[in-house]
Order: sequence, then C-alpha cells, then structure tokens
Amino acid sequence: MNKVGVIYNPSSGSGKNPLHDKLQRARNAAGVIFVETTSKADIVPALSQMAMRGANMLAIVGGDGTVDAVLTALRKHKPFAEEPTIAVYDGGTTNMSYLDIGYKGPQGLGNYAAKREHTENPIVEMLKVANDGKLKTIRRSPIKVESFSLPEPLLGFFMGTLAIPRAINFTRDTYHTKGMTNAFGQALATSGMLWRLIRGNVNEDPILAPSQTIIEHDGTSRTADTVFLTLTSLERLIFGMRPLAKSDENKGELALMGVTAPYSRFISNLPSLLAGRQQLEPEYNNGALNMRTNSCTLTFDGEWTLDGELFETKSETPLTISAAEPFTFAVGVKE
Repeated sequence: MNKVGVIYNPSSGSGKNPLHDKLQRARNAAGVIFVETTSKADIVPALSQMAMRGANMLAIVGGDGTVDAVLTALRKHKPFAEEPTIAVYDGGTTNMSYLDIGYKGPQGLGNYAAKREHTENPIVEMLKVANDGKLKTIRRSPIKVESFSLPEPLLGFFMGTLAIPRAINFTRDTYHTKGMTNAFGQALATSGMLWRLIRGNVNEDPILAPSQTIIEHDGTSRTADTVFLTLTSLERLIFGMRPLAKSDENKGELALMGVTAPYSRFISNLPSLLAGRQQLEPEYNNGALNMRTNSCTLTFDGEWTLDGELFETKSETPLTISAAEPFTFAVGVKE
C-alpha cells in the first residue's frame, strides 16, 4: 500500500478556497502523513519525517514557491532513498506549474477549488487511485539556476528577467492590494504588459525599459538590449499560452523566449510567441526571440524571478540555467 506525505502551506492562499476545508479532513486519514509548513525552514524536517515514516508519495499544497522549495530540498538533502512520486495541488495564488504538472483528479478535473460538486477528499482520492494502480504520471525536468550570487542551486519551472519581475511588483502593488489575487488580477497585469509592448516606446517605460544582456546558448553568444527573457520547462502556461514545442529542429528541454530592443512588427510576431508555434531569432524577426535549448547563461544587471520569488543579479555573477534531472509527477487517472 502507498503512503503519502502532505506538505501543506496554509499561507499560500489555500485558506481562500474550498480546497482548504477538504484538506483538513485528510489529517487523520489512513496512509496520510500531514505536515503544515509556514516557511522554507520547515520543509527539510517535514520531508525527513515523511521519509522515516515510509512515505513513497508527496502531495504539495501551496503556491509555486512551495513547490520550488520542496523540489530544491529533495535534491539537496536527499531525505528519501528513492525519490517519491509528487502530486501538486492548486493551493496558492498563481500556481502556473499546477497547470502543467498538477494532479487533476479523475476524468481530468481541473482546479479542485472550482469543483464544488467534487465531494471526496482530494488527497484520499489520489491515494486510492494509486493503490488501485491507476495513477497517471509524467516525467518533467525543472530548470536549475546557478550563480556565484546564490548560496545554492535553485530549482523551479519558470524564470523571467527584467520586465517580468518589474511587472510582478507592479501587480502586487496595484492589484493584490485591492484583493485581486486571482486569475482576474493576473489577466489584467498580463494584458497591460502586452499593451505596453504594442504601444512601443519601451525606453521611457518604467516596466519595459531594456537592459543590456549577454545571452549565451548552444555555442552562440549575442549581446542585446533586452526587454525581458523567460526560460521554462513547462509545456503549458497561464491563459493558454504555450512555449515553443519540441521538434526535430528544437530538441532542448528549455524554452527560451523574449523581446529585445529595438523591435517592430510585435503584433505580427505575438501569436508565435504566445502559442509557441515558430522558432524566432531576434536578428531576423524584429526583436522576437523564441527557441529551445538545454542550457543558457545570462549576464546582466537587474532583477529576475523564479516562479514569483524575486532576486537581483550583477553582471559580475552571470546566471546559468539548465535542465535538472526530471521528477515524476502524478497528474490524473489512467483511462
């Protein structure tokens, strides 16, 4: 029989949706080890406790930051003799990673919080599916960010530079303070950023102002005034956006996308950027960058983000981003 350890971060927004109440009913369920964590310092002791008590599965209920902290701790401290299968639940504010690697339940149900008719406890249900041998899993590599400016390598799924962390700060200051921490607030922020790009004049824009960046990947190096860059190993992003898909010509584990200045014809390139349909090189596509790679080194002065957590870097300490070894994620029920 399987045993699941639940990492539950009550401060990640879970208390604002029905999933919170359903999870409380899993605390004393058979085969469930339930641990609340309120900070990163709680993660390693929680994982060690679960490993000692024989858990072979993990359920993570929190935001993207909680997921990143658990994955980083699993690889750094290796509390389990064999890495557990991981089920990610939609328990935070953004949960971009959940859209791609999250546990969706039977019949591909989406957000548990939105499915009020779904009465069975989601943790207990997932454990039952696993015990019946019907758990559907995928293998997905997180991205690994390394730099002399970091005390340790970080694992996550979506990295963004320059305009991306500035937009996150703007969103938190403008929309989150008004209570719009849901998808509506995210949609307003994303559409506002796209409108600023379409309107142009980025040099005078406090969010989009470009910064010189050295971009090195696959034996090539280019220096460009960069508005933003993103790197992700996810295959699905918020609002239906998708990174460039793998193909015979683009086999890298990471999707690299961005905009460099000056740029033009942004509207004509926008569908390819948002839907991941076409490889784009900025030299030949008016500042649009869209490709796949296995590793990339970025050298710039400014802010960057990994799944919503904000950092700052200097050109003296470049960031190296690569694909880490994959984890196994539970995503649903076998047909």
